[in-house]
Amino acid sequence: MPYFSIIVPTYNHGNFIKRCINSVLCQSYSDWEMIIVNNYSDDDTIEKVKAFKDSRIKLIN
Repeated sequence: MPYFSIIVPTYNHGNFIKRCINSVLCQSYSDWEMIIVNNYSDDDTIEKVKAFKDSRIKLIN
């Protein structure tokens, strides 16, 4: 079980979500999970999140 959970609520933040995820991935500490809670975005947010192939990143729609 991860030591930290990072929860990111989002709605139509396709322009920013990749930068947000990369910011977390660049940290030196690696015992975390990132839960992205998507609130029915109608842009490319889901596709951009799914492009990351890291099991620590979870998407909830």
